[in-house]
Amino acid sequence: MIAQERPAGVSLDRLSTKPILSAFSSRIIMRGFGVLAVVSLILAGCQTSGSGGSSATATVVGPAPQLPPSHLRCPKDGTIFATSQGEVRFEDSEGALCKAEARSREINTIYGLLPAPERAQWASSKRHLEEGAKALGELVLQVGKSVSYASIGGLDCQKCMWENTFTVERTERIQIRAGVFDTFVIRWNQASGGFERDVWYWYAPDVGFPVKRAAQIHRGGAGGDVRPYEAKKIVVPNN
Repeated sequence: MIAQERPAGVSLDRLSTKPILSAFSSRIIMRGFGVLAVVSLILAGCQTSGSGGSSATATVVGPAPQLPPSHLRCPKDGTIFATSQGEVRFEDSEGALCKAEARSREINTIYGLLPAPERAQWASSKRHLEEGAKALGELVLQVGKSVSYASIGGLDCQKCMWENTFTVERTERIQIRAGVFDTFVIRWNQASGGFERDVWYWYAPDVGFPVKRAAQIHRGGAGGDVRPYEAKKIVVPNN
């Protein structure tokens, strides 16, 4: 596997070509919860969540793979990603902004890890999206590496302070319905006051997207906006 080059900064709606600047604000996380819920409904295939992101259908295969350090990226245009709930097709992704369509609906994420609004809302969310892309763009995919940042805001709590940490915990070769994939297991810990949760992503560099996701709420909140999923079919274009 060839180590991937660090992705260029995302230019949203062709409004900016400057490097992305500051840490991600969780206000766009909260505003994007509705979007993430839609993504979850489409991608949710596995309904099991728990500590360490264990899944009833995924199987760890052999020893941990030795993956070269790399950075997050989006899937190639034309990549098809499906779970038991539906199928998305990735097209016209821009830097950190991974764009896909499902049932004629636009589905956007930042590297598959954070929600992003539809095109009509890009202008109002541009700064927050660029900050999110910056934070995750700095994450080196290597065991033990992490990025942390504090952010303020949210639809339900405009003055809440959020602490966000993304950590590359380990590598795993997993067998799921879509096949066998070498992955980096990335844990997103998010906490604010009486709320804390962990979300695990099995990010496959060969795909450019997490092939599995699981979540656990430690305290406060229902956490229904982040539903587990597991890919049952992935088709990556050859060119």
